Order: sequence, then C-alpha cells, then structure tokens
Amino acid sequence: LAQRCASCRSPQFRCSMPAWKNTVSQHTFFRRPLLQDVQSHGLHAGGTILAIVLVLAYCVNAVFLWATAPIVETYSAGDVRNFGILDLSFNISCPSCVPFQSPENNSVQEQFRVWHGYKPSDFPHCAAAGAAEDLAVVDESVSVASLCYSSDDISERSGIVVSLWNMSTGGQGNRANVVVTGPSLAVNTPLEFWHEKTLLLGMNVFRDREDCTSADQCDLKRELYLGSMQYDGRVAGWPGAKLNIRLLRSAHIYTRTPGQTLWDVFGAVGGAYGLIVSLVGVVVHCFESRESTDKARISANDPAHQPQRQSVPVMAVAADTAANPDGYDPFPI
Repeated sequence: LAQRCASCRSPQFRCSMPAWKNTVSQHTFFRRPLLQDVQSHGLHAGGTILAIVLVLAYCVNAVFLWATAPIVETYSAGDVRNFGILDLSFNISCPSCVPFQSPENNSVQEQFRVWHGYKPSDFPHCAAAGAAEDLAVVDESVSVASLCYSSDDISERSGIVVSLWNMSTGGQGNRANVVVTGPSLAVNTPLEFWHEKTLLLGMNVFRDREDCTSADQCDLKRELYLGSMQYDGRVAGWPGAKLNIRLLRSAHIYTRTPGQTLWDVFGAVGGAYGLIVSLVGVVVHCFESRESTDKARISANDPAHQPQRQSVPVMAVAADTAANPDGYDPFPI
C-alpha cells in the first residue's frame, strides 16, 4: 500500500493530474473550443477606409454642385410703400408759356410749377419727402421732386404735379414737353393747350435676399417703368396744361438667391455620412458572421481539433481512496 501510495504521489503522476482536470473542465458539453478566435481586424479596417473614401467623394461632389449651382430668381408682388420714396427729375420745355397769376399763390406770377403734396397725417410713409407745396420748384427748366405712393384716385391733390399756367398766347397748336427721368426710366410727355394727363409709374425691385426692403440691408435696386399714360380731359381754372405723376400700389419683386447655400452642403454631407457608415457597417457585419460560421464548422469537423482527454490510472485512484476513507485527496490541485 505504501508502495502504491508512493507511486500515486510520484512527481510524474502528480504533474499529470492538473492537466487532466483542467482539460476536462474546459472541454465540457456546453463549452467546446473553436479552431481559433475570429480575426476581423482586416474587415473593420477595410470598412473604415471604404467609408472615409465614400464620404470624401460625396463632399467633393457636394462642394462642386454648390459652386456651380445656378442663381434662382423668384417673383412676388408686394406693397410699394415698403420700399421708400424715389426722386424724379423734370426737364420742362414750354416756349409758349407766359407768366400767369398762379392759383396756388395769388401774389406771384409763374410760368410753371413742379410740386408734390403728401400730407403727413394722410401719408405718414411719405414723411421723408417733405411737406406739400412748400417744396415747389417754380420756373426752373430742370427740377427734382419726390415720388411716393399716395392714392389710386388721381383726383386727389397728392403725388407729383406739373402745372403749366398759361399757354394761350402762342396761337393754336401750343405745345410743351415734359421729360420725366427716374431710375431706368425716361418718359417724354407732350402737353397741349388745356390738356390734363396722368403718368402711372410702376416699380421693379431686384434684391438678393428675402425680406429685404432697403439698400442698407442687402443688394437692392429699384427701377421704374411706365405703367400707362392717360388723358384725363381739360384743365379747369387756367388756360394751360397739367401733368400728374402717380406711383402704382404693387411693386414687382425679383429675388435672386443662390441655388444652394453652405448650410445645404453641410446638411447633405451629414446625412450622407450617416447613411454610408450604416451601410458599410451592415456589410462588415455580414462578412464577420460568415467568417465566424466557417471557422466554427471547420473546428467541429476536424478531428485534430477535437478536445483530447488524458488517461487516468483508475485502479490507483480506487486503491488510494480505499486506504483513505476520510476523504483525503491524493491529488491536490
């Protein structure tokens, strides 16, 4: 027995026991080792490089489209009062005009008068133009007056008025010419004895930003065009002629903006980045799953990679157990 116990406790036998127990504990029914760990570092690196290349390519394309995007012009109509007042110049030629007792100023004789009338109480948006007849220009062949929207009713004493008081001394066929000049506009209006005419001028607004109403806020340009020239009949009260200038209520607004902005580029690149990363991640995951499946199948079918159990001297263990009924373990681990 002592000899058997000595053989059981021999270094060769004791060294073999831990390896046997360790092998048995690792290779249970629920824990079967694979051939080797799945190595997916290459897949992740390749996916990262592919994602970076695709994002950079999309960035270059987005910047190119932004740089070459055509200008977009939109049209709208708005209240002309939002765009301030305009100065018009007048060049009056009236060879047959003679001084006349002006109905506007009974103490002074005038040949003609250019004036504008905007009462602050009635037209507060025209306050910058000045007060009514006080700014009249008398007997000046070249003069300037401010045009502001006042009313659609031409019978009202507002807007700009050119009055030629007396054209009756030159005989029949008396004529005068009034040239009205403004931004991108020049209109020659012939006036004859007793004529009263009205020019209706419209405004075009060109700007490069929405909600911009002045040149201080954006690149804004105002232009005038001739809406209509109409004959209103005969003047009343003097033997001359009269020309009324009014501004139409609605302005034609043309807004020119870039087809794309930098914010559009940032948004497009951010969305493309998220989509590209998601798609590349799905592809990498599919390859990882396939690689894991293939290696698991190889490990299961290859006998060389099946878990090996070491032989254990059963008789020696039984004898030692009988000799030590108190549960002594001859193989301490």
